[in-house]
Amino acid sequence: MSISLPTSPAFTHARFYLNNRVQVFESALGGQTQTRILSGSVWKAEYTLPSMARADWQVWTSFFDRLNGTAHTFNAIAVDNKATLGTSTGTPLINGGSQTGTSVVTDGWTNSTLVLKAGDFISFGSELKRVTQNVTSDGSGNATINFVPQIRSSPSDNGPITVSNCLCSMRLMVNDLNFRIDPNAISEPLTFSAIEVIA
Repeated sequence: MSISLPTSPAFTHARFYLNNRVQVFESALGGQTQTRILSGSVWKAEYTLPSMARADWQVWTSFFDRLNGTAHTFNAIAVDNKATLGTSTGTPLINGGSQTGTSVVTDGWTNSTLVLKAGDFISFGSELKRVTQNVTSDGSGNATINFVPQIRSSPSDNGPITVSNCLCSMRLMVNDLNFRIDPNAISEPLTFSAIEVIA
């Protein structure tokens, strides 16, 4: 069950980052290392709320109560990246099924346009991706997008690509979370962390 994230007040600080899964093998003799990239990298987030009066912190308390610790999920957003820096116009779609890896072939963009910049977020299916290279569409509106993390479930042909307010299903990382309240019913700032839920 997904719980709606309150929209007010705004977070004072936020971190939204990828937790990469990498194995490192080190030679016991020469100290040389090899690395192996594993599947299962997930997004993590850390949000800080400001001090609030009761009317505001009570809304957040209710949100945490409904999440029931780590039991339920909410749709998180990278608050520092709600819209792309590229000119993401057109009607972008997945071009071809059964795509895997860290890139996807797409069409439907405005022709010959810098549609995405490195660091922009996109989503398709239920997966959130961060673009790793600038993307310019060709004269027919086609473009290949490179991103992290790798595709977990191949998107459907002609599936839509979201380029603004891209969401990620997350759950809290702890089961006990609430505010400290002063005698005037003002809350202290609160920081909470969440981790992506892989369907």
